[in-house]
Amino acid sequence: MDIHTRIVAVLHIVLGVLGAAVPLFMGLVLGGAAAFMRDTQLPGFVVGLGAMFLGFFVLLALVDVIAGVALLKGSRGARVFVIVISALGLFSFPVGTIIGAYSLWALLRKQPALDVA
Repeated sequence: MDIHTRIVAVLHIVLGVLGAAVPLFMGLVLGGAAAFMRDTQLPGFVVGLGAMFLGFFVLLALVDVIAGVALLKGSRGARVFVIVISALGLFSFPVGTIIGAYSLWALLRKQPALDVA
């Protein structure tokens, strides 16, 4: 495994951990704020919708961590999965675009052939 593939794996692990920590923190803060607004019907709906989005974004972040760890271990399936995640990450401007472009470059470039003599 070359150095660029290792860097890509570590970047996706770090991005996934941060991607899970931010929604969890926001859910904690906004959930605490909604707890003070018990006398209306809207907060129950908002809390439920927020919990659904929270779960979705945490799940996406955990998938990124799992793919990064599997790539670090050398799994070929993880390589394809990280390529897909990186292509989708291009739409997340600016950090996701930079990491996605670097990941695609590192994972799709032509690997040097091994000389077996």
